[in-house]
Amino acid sequence: MKIKYSTMLLAVLSFITACLSISKADQLEFDPSNDIVLQELKDYKKQTYNAEFNKIGNRVLTQLNERMQQHPDSAWIYVQRGWLYISMGEQDKAIADFNKSNEIMPNTSAYMGLGMAYNNKGDVNKANESYLKAMKTKSVLPSSMQPNVIDTEGQGL
Repeated sequence: MKIKYSTMLLAVLSFITACLSISKADQLEFDPSNDIVLQELKDYKKQTYNAEFNKIGNRVLTQLNERMQQHPDSAWIYVQRGWLYISMGEQDKAIADFNKSNEIMPNTSAYMGLGMAYNNKGDVNKANESYLKAMKTKSVLPSSMQPNVIDTEGQGL
């Protein structure tokens, strides 16, 4: 990943500003977790990662939606989209997809996803119910029901 000179210059200037603002007493009690520059660098990394993740996530979501139109009764596609929604922070959409997958064919993957989504929403009771159903469900979607859904630069997911 290339770092633009303006970004590097901003980081250096932030560092110099931070150094000039530190008193001698602060220098003796230096705590890296409070360092402005380190926090700015962490924020920059996080923003860059999130931007890249969102680009990829949106591309994958588009492809899953296209496949869903071709195979509307594929429990597997609903499970995959549900997990993608969880990673994108869309818990309610994930829950809807996992429930739809279980309507088509009750399966462990969908119940595990439901548990994760409910847990992320803070609904521990529903999460536990879903995890228990996952343990009791013997159905795992067979590989024959798992089409090569995503083509990211010539590679299946």
